[in-house]
Amino acid sequence: MRFMLLIAIGALVGCTTQEVQRDIDNALSIGQSPPRPEAPLDVSIALTSGTPQEMMRAAVETCLVEFRDLNNAVAIFQEAGWQTTPFGNPGAYELGKDEVTGSLDASDGTSDGCRFESSAVSIDQARAIGQGLVDQYFEGSYQAGSPEGATGTCDGFTIFPGRGLIVISYDGLGQDPTCPDPNGSSIIVSTSSS
Repeated sequence: MRFMLLIAIGALVGCTTQEVQRDIDNALSIGQSPPRPEAPLDVSIALTSGTPQEMMRAAVETCLVEFRDLNNAVAIFQEAGWQTTPFGNPGAYELGKDEVTGSLDASDGTSDGCRFESSAVSIDQARAIGQGLVDQYFEGSYQAGSPEGATGTCDGFTIFPGRGLIVISYDGLGQDPTCPDPNGSSIIVSTSSS
């Protein structure tokens, strides 16, 4: 049974059975949780041609899966045909495709993140996206609300990935957003390596 599971995980993440076993053994030997599988194959399809809700979910999922090195996420977005325009500091990008826009900041490596927004995604849909992703990737390693304990409509989740911290929160659209915003929503993923 274990061998079949290793084959299935390897197929999902594009690794051999031996590579998957090595990564699990290495993680367990230093007291970490085993590595999580990468984003499912359909993420690349959703990033390329999905509905706004599917594209926003896939974008946030890419950010979460690549949170330890967001420069990898930039390459994934570029490969999926997203417009990636550098702005500000090296490692910061404005992103966009169809009805989803956003930004990604991997400029300092200690406090990075992503923000995606769409007028076609309601706050309730954004919250459902966030809930689905934390359940899928971080089951048992998150708490509802902000790191300070706030649990309002836009506070999202605090995730404890083993090293650092990830915070998912929600907001409205534009430069001066309000949340909830009847005109759409944004999902913010903030990461910290400390």
